[in-house]
Amino acid sequence: MAAIVLTVSGLVEHQLELTHEQLRRLPARMQIPDLGQLAPPRTGRAVWLSGLLSTAGTAAGANRLLVKSSRDGFSAAVPLEAVRERGLLIYEDQGQPLGEDRGGPVRFLVPDAAACGLAEVDTCANVKYVDHLEVATAADGEM
Repeated sequence: MAAIVLTVSGLVEHQLELTHEQLRRLPARMQIPDLGQLAPPRTGRAVWLSGLLSTAGTAAGANRLLVKSSRDGFSAAVPLEAVRERGLLIYEDQGQPLGEDRGGPVRFLVPDAAACGLAEVDTCANVKYVDHLEVATAADGEM
């Protein structure tokens, strides 16, 4: 059985547990087949965060995204709306699953984090070793 590389959980209608192959087979509208076209000089394939959240179905009131890495214990909470349409998840480079040396299994990236207009987003604009996204809620100003 293939290993799960990314879990999407929390305030969602359907928890997602995705293998590399399942990420690869997501619909074309969710895919970024050539990351270099969007965020040079990066290479590889990615999926839009918005597509994953749409598939999982975010619950009413959800306003935070926790980006987590069990490898190093990193976790950052950011305003969901600031990254929903800009965030992407890199899962492949040169036709192979993204290796640890490149930040795999999945790398979270907000290509133009400054455009979000929030210092909080800078904290997680480029996160290596991501294996879990948790949709959450927090009172205004809370992290």
